Amino acid sequence: MQFLKNLPPGLSRAGQRRSWTPRVLLAAAITVAQLATGPAMAQSFPDKPVRMVVPFGSGGGTDALARLLAQKLGEGWGQSVIVENKAGAQGNIGARFVSVAKPDGYTVLASSSSVSLNPSIIASPGYEQKDLEPVIFLGSSPYMLMVNPKVVPATTLPEFIAWAKTKGAAATWASNPEGNADHLAGTLLQQRGGFTMQHIPYKGGAEALNDVVAGHVAAGIFSLPTAMAYVQSGQLRAITLLDAKRAPQLPQVPTALEAGITGAELPTWYAIWVPASSAVGT
Repeated sequence: MQFLKNLPPGLSRAGQRRSWTPRVLLAAAITVAQLATGPAMAQSFPDKPVRMVVPFGSGGGTDALARLLAQKLGEGWGQSVIVENKAGAQGNIGARFVSVAKPDGYTVLASSSSVSLNPSIIASPGYEQKDLEPVIFLGSSPYMLMVNPKVVPATTLPEFIAWAKTKGAAATWASNPEGNADHLAGTLLQQRGGFTMQHIPYKGGAEALNDVVAGHVAAGIFSLPTAMAYVQSGQLRAITLLDAKRAPQLPQVPTALEAGITGAELPTWYAIWVPASSAVGT
């Protein structure tokens, strides 16, 4: 399949391991920036625009990475790569759209780990895992517990847990709908930390983030690249990082492990997929 043959230098095919595999979106952006540095492609693909489907709304981490990737691929190929947001049903609408698309390399899916989770946790997602072929692993990112500092006075995870236990239903947290990776990460943190909060589901991460920033919801679980700018501006406070070690981008944010909570690490990851009938290497 021509999409796989004519990837600019720097992208690995599914199943290959590279020492430069990024852990966060910013590191992924550095890698993506190298995609267009190779010589012009000898073969004709692509000879028309490529459609890159994002199964979520605009403004989230997956959308941001897809647009950066599309820009760099377009520069390398000399052909437009158009990002289309097909949000809804926890990412299933976009995933199904690509799973039944013509397998010619001109329709690809840029998704997070939800594309693998959904067929296992949703009764009728509209596609099966075997309907999509993974092509490129773009990177992974840890989640953070974020709060609105005007709503939540806590600055550490133990303080936050104590606050949540006294607030009851007022201790709200935002994420994508149940079953998405961020929801699972938040649920796991509560289980491991011995506290509960009132979950407020959103159709997309951008909407959830906006409501936490506005103070409509007290807290949220967001990927590091999605919320990092809000931490740096002071609009949100990062309580803890759900990873094995601190992130170099926000070294001041401690991990849950440092607060004595083990087993709460659950990152999300990003990848490119094509219809399964797009034979790799043909």
